[in-house]
Amino acid sequence: MARFLNVLMAVCLMAASAGLQADALHDPMRPPPAFMPGSLPAVTASAPLEKPLVLQSVLLSPQRKLAIISGQGVKLGQSVRGYQLVGLSSKEARLLGENGLVVLKLMPTQAADPALSSGAVGPHTRGEPK
Repeated sequence: MARFLNVLMAVCLMAASAGLQADALHDPMRPPPAFMPGSLPAVTASAPLEKPLVLQSVLLSPQRKLAIISGQGVKLGQSVRGYQLVGLSSKEARLLGENGLVVLKLMPTQAADPALSSGAVGPHTRGEPK
């Protein structure tokens, strides 16, 4: 009977200590502290994030010099978001603002695949040339 009580007491102690050890274990799926809710300061509504200026198109003619910057048409000498358009070429726009000179480059559009446009067989043609 004494042996049974000793075994029972040992089992109870092991079960109790296992619960204490489980609290000390690190959860590998828990996000780092920086990503925990409440760890970052709240973003105020008075400071909205502005998207960077993007040169989308350039229209050059003897009558007009115009750049489309972030969806807004800007003539040479006009301003957009505090930057004045001071120079314009077929591939770039130069803006002057309080942070100095900013050069926006026109990104090239993706041309069609030359292999497909030359009459070569494409994946959508089922073996028949265009």
